[in-house]
Amino acid sequence: MKALLVGLAALLTVAGTATAAPLSPPVPARFDVSYEPSRFEWYVGEAVVLMPAVRFGSGSYQWSVAAGTLPTGLVLGPLGSVYGALRTPGRYAWTVLVRDVETGASATATASVAVQ
Repeated sequence: MKALLVGLAALLTVAGTATAAPLSPPVPARFDVSYEPSRFEWYVGEAVVLMPAVRFGSGSYQWSVAAGTLPTGLVLGPLGSVYGALRTPGRYAWTVLVRDVETGASATATASVAVQ
């Protein structure tokens, strides 16, 4: 029993003196996202791919449409792209909410389009 306690005490002493170094530099808590330009003019039947510009984030994000409506035929992809084939004329405006998975920070991007 005494040998077990001595071994356990040695293990706890070693574990208590260990230090950990960060694996990567800290990610800024603030970042921004945009669709450039933010106003567009497209045509029914046109295939569209709109890529977001993200600055200062970690690289791992969750995307969702927070307000408004994407044009009929377009979807928001898992990497923030808006893509598809336009089906219905009209004016559309939307806001995309982006959450940085690593830092918990969030940002929004707004865009609007006239589909003819």
